[in-house]
Amino acid sequence: MTAKALDLFGNPVRMRIVHCLYDGRELTTAELCAHLPDVSQATMYRHVADMERAGALEVVRAEKVRGAIERTYRLRPSAAHMSPAERADMTAEDLQRTMATVASVMVAEFNQLLAASKRPPKDAISLAQFTLWLSDEELADLSAAMRAFIGRNLANTPRGRRRYLLSPTCFPLAPHKD
Repeated sequence: MTAKALDLFGNPVRMRIVHCLYDGRELTTAELCAHLPDVSQATMYRHVADMERAGALEVVRAEKVRGAIERTYRLRPSAAHMSPAERADMTAEDLQRTMATVASVMVAEFNQLLAASKRPPKDAISLAQFTLWLSDEELADLSAAMRAFIGRNLANTPRGRRRYLLSPTCFPLAPHKD
């Protein structure tokens, strides 16, 4: 895996920035801080600058505000996903780091929901894990169905909708010793 991709996908704060900007939104660093109140301002500015230098974010506007330049950022669509080649090149250590990031981001986003809601929308929260016996063909069918569903909904607009974090994670379990 390239160092650039691992730096993006292996860091919980950077992945949360990706989530904030994923749907084409354009936000300033101050607005990102408001969306992620558990991330310090200094940390946010550092990650945004690093992501801009790496090409994951692009500046769409720069305005002078109270004597400083305030930049508005947009996520480069190509930066939002690992390429198949990058996934294929992942080492066991890369996979471990990325899995830890996915889990960390889920916990951070869930905690933010709970902190912001006096009454969390329990009917809108799905917490489930399943173990399935699947053939290679069945796994391919499952993956294709999930990709198709997600692909149909990626361009949805906010009107009448709530934003959800969907973190499909699938991996083979270690063999049991019977």
